[in-house]
Amino acid sequence: MPQNYPRMSSSPITSMGIFYSEQSLKCELYFDDPCGKQSFEYKETRNDHLKNFVEYPEEIINNQTGLVNSLNIKYSGLEENYTKNKLDPVIHQIFKCLESRKELLQVKRLSIDAVDMSQAMRVVKLLDPSVLKKVEFCFENRDEDIDIEDALALVDWNEGQRMKLVFKLHTIRPEYLESVKKFLLHLPTFTEIFVYYKQCVNENACLGTIMDIPMQHETPGSKEKFFQFRLSHSLLLSDNYHVYFLSDTHPSGYIKIGYRRKRSWLYGKHETSEDRNLLCQKAQEQVLNDFDVNFRYQNTCLEELKFIFSYIDTLRKEKNLKQEDFERLNQLTIQFLGKLKDILSRRSQLLKVKKLDILCCTDDNLMQILPYLDPNCLKTIKLIDPRAEYERLGDRVKYRVKYPETMLKPFVLDEICQLEQWKSVTELEISSQPISTSIQEMNIIHFSKIYMQVETISSEDVLYLKDHLLLSTSFREFLIHFKNKAIDYETLVGIMGPPHRIYGDNDRIIWFFQMEVNHQFLKVRLDMKYIAFKLTSHIE
Repeated sequence: MPQNYPRMSSSPITSMGIFYSEQSLKCELYFDDPCGKQSFEYKETRNDHLKNFVEYPEEIINNQTGLVNSLNIKYSGLEENYTKNKLDPVIHQIFKCLESRKELLQVKRLSIDAVDMSQAMRVVKLLDPSVLKKVEFCFENRDEDIDIEDALALVDWNEGQRMKLVFKLHTIRPEYLESVKKFLLHLPTFTEIFVYYKQCVNENACLGTIMDIPMQHETPGSKEKFFQFRLSHSLLLSDNYHVYFLSDTHPSGYIKIGYRRKRSWLYGKHETSEDRNLLCQKAQEQVLNDFDVNFRYQNTCLEELKFIFSYIDTLRKEKNLKQEDFERLNQLTIQFLGKLKDILSRRSQLLKVKKLDILCCTDDNLMQILPYLDPNCLKTIKLIDPRAEYERLGDRVKYRVKYPETMLKPFVLDEICQLEQWKSVTELEISSQPISTSIQEMNIIHFSKIYMQVETISSEDVLYLKDHLLLSTSFREFLIHFKNKAIDYETLVGIMGPPHRIYGDNDRIIWFFQMEVNHQFLKVRLDMKYIAFKLTSHIE
């Protein structure tokens, strides 16, 4: 081999390939014309020769200042001759070359054949994330288990840039495609995902794993077998992201994109342990990790973010439910939301969500999420507390789950209603224990729709709502149930004026008032257990 390559070490390259086989080490370099292509090769692969061989690529890599269109680090020998022991020192030396640079190497496309995914990711992280557009992980030369999910580190490392991702595998298995489904959640990061393979353990099972996902699949008779998934960044505008804790050990996730594309998955289904708490912790960690990597750089607006903390599937399996069972599950929710709060607070900007929907939610639970949502986007809040949720589910399960009376507490809005997020919302639905906060202190006159239950309503509250709603340009309907009615009818009629109609012994009283901002009417209906305010076009 020649001893000097002065032009190689000083001229900028456009592409570089390092190819290893059981018989040789070869480096190919491509330059802008008129330099063209040059290469050098060692016919021996002993470690002492490897060290000498790498000296030249190292000098070239260190001197490279411009963009490298492609960097290929590949095994080029026969599959049956492949060994990890031969490949590992090659990748290690390349890693040292990249690590010695003062600045990250700018590479547009990377194709790497590493010992495992974690080693491949070590090389990736020494490249400039702002320019990398395609990563190809090559494991087609060995029929071994590959931890594909290690490549999810790309989402965090890539800093919100988008790239094409390729996996080249020897044998495809259903569990690999289960892992690939997690990558499909990260629309801000990946434009396309290809999975190439030579063999398939169970093609029907593999297809069943992803049958609900739009993709292209090459038939077994073709020369090159693959699955291709295209991810449209624009579809993020219509995402619905749901997490359901119907089970403490196996929560589920769901995402809807547009009207037709839906995906769902189950967490923790491959985990096994006699320790139930350990299974719960692992499931939570998986949910939180997915949420973190999916939304860390999210800057578009979700249509809906929804959480369910009912654990109804877990509770149904218990024959003799005790308060301790509910307390344990309640602690799981508190723990999860505390960690979710940490994730949301680390974001560089508030998360953009149009609708927040939380089932089995307390006022304390809400405060772990609401302050971290963008008030300029949030328009709807829907909340159901534990007792109301179990009553709602009562007709849909084999037996009704009764929430312990000793765990019930009023829903308090004192702190929540002072948030900017609350003041920007236009639609509110709360099914809960009676709200103890006074109506006149709730900051609700800007809402267009409300459904809730309060502890007490007074004549002054009714007058307050009527006077403010007559001036509202956004109001449509308020339905407020009350536990206690502190209303004197003579006083109410005195301040509201004569009613349009009275039913029974003041069982139902109806008023109509001309709106002050348009030609419509405000209908006020006071019943024994609720009061309704509704915008109507005519007097009935």
